[in-house]
Order: sequence, then structure tokens, then C-alpha cells
Amino acid sequence: MKTISLAAALGGALTLGSAHAALMNVGGVVWDPDSLFDFSSTDTMVETIVGPGIGATIQGYAKITNLNNTGEAVFCPGCELTYAFSGYTVSAIDAMTGALTWSGGTIDVYVDSTPNYNGLLASTATDGVLFLSLAGEAHVDALTGLVGTLHSDQTPASTGVAGDGRGFLSVTGGLAAANFDTNSYPIVADLMGTAGFADFLFTSSFQLLPNGNTFVSDDGVTYGLFGSNDLSGNSISVPEPATITLAGLALMGLGFNQRRKRV
Repeated sequence: MKTISLAAALGGALTLGSAHAALMNVGGVVWDPDSLFDFSSTDTMVETIVGPGIGATIQGYAKITNLNNTGEAVFCPGCELTYAFSGYTVSAIDAMTGALTWSGGTIDVYVDSTPNYNGLLASTATDGVLFLSLAGEAHVDALTGLVGTLHSDQTPASTGVAGDGRGFLSVTGGLAAANFDTNSYPIVADLMGTAGFADFLFTSSFQLLPNGNTFVSDDGVTYGLFGSNDLSGNSISVPEPATITLAGLALMGLGFNQRRKRV
């Protein structure tokens, strides 16, 4: 009776399972983890700062428009990828420049199979399936020397004045958590010099809506800022359940053959 070795069984199973492994598809979101642009994304964002001074918070929402240098029709065919963020709180304000240091912060990314995003309606950014949950990662900022999860310019005081921000994020959950929990960026976590890691680096740009316009969204919050976030990190391929099942069947077959050989 012909038998098969363990290595051959696993190799054959994984070869079959990896025939289509170049592209990942998680919840309908499609991307190539081997892309030269992996991982990068950009978006269109609406946001607001609630309250002045220390303790002020920022929140907003966005639609992701580009992923690994591909458009929505490629990375989310028949769906949309959106997110909402909140919980960032001002912990320090530079007396000379007005630069803000923030603590906390979470971002939840959703994939929605019934695209309906409307930049005036916050609810349309959170009505899908949770794709990724992210949390701000505290770190020492190279420019300010302060510890925070986000470091930014002060809020623009008039139309035509822009601001920028930067920070790190770590994966905490979601459908694609295993694909993006990669500790891509080494960071200094505190003023004692403790080494740490984050999964994403993000930079943002923001300015007032044209003519100083504001609007009240369906969450009851008044928004008056728009901009974008650029996110970078690294993603990895995770074996699909079918691949794991196939490997298991190969091992079962090996065990069956070994038992028959001993009979």
C-alpha cells in the first residue's frame, strides 16, 4: 500500500490552499499583503473638537478611499470601508506654539456590504461589520519629547489655516485583527525609555470647512473640520479555514494509511 510522508501531506495541503493566497479577502475587503504599498490607506475625514483646553476631546468619522494604492472598486468591490474615532483627550498644550498632546483614543473600522456612506451622517460610517478595532498607542514624540497617543497642531482659528497630526495605533480586535497585529513600528513607550511596538503609524491633515461652515450630524454632534488620515503598517497572510481543514484532512489520511500499513 502506497503511503505519504507527513511533510508531503502538509506540503500538498498547503500548496493547494495557497493557490489563491496572493490576495487576502476578509469580509469582502481585498488586498495584496505582498504589494509594494502594503500596508497603506488614505481617507476623507470629518471631525470636531469638543471643548477648549486641557480635557478637550476629538471625534469624527471617514470613508477609506484608497488602500495599497488601489481604489474602492478594487479593494472593496460591492462594499465600503469606513471608520469612526473618539476618545482622544488633550493632555498638554504647548504654551509657545499651541501644539496639542493627546491621550487615549480608539478607531473602529467597518466593512459594509450595502454602501451608503454620507459625509453628513455619522451613522453611515458605523453601520457595517467590525473589520478592525484600533487603540492609540502611547509613545514619546520625537518633536515635542512628550508622551501621548496623538500629537497635533492647534485647531485652526480661521478658514485657510491648516493643521497636522501624527500618532501610533495598535490592533485590539475585528475580523482582520490577525492580519494586522504585526508590531510594525518600534516606539519609545514612556520617559523612562521603555521599548514598545505599535501596528500602525498615522499622519493627518485638517482644516475648517469652507467659509467656516458647520453642520449637526445625526449623532447630535456639530462638525466643522475636514481632512484626511494616511495610515501605514504591515499586513500578513493568515491561512484561511479551508486551508487549515485541508491540512487536517491530509494528516488524517496519513494516519489512516499508517494504520492500514501495520495491519
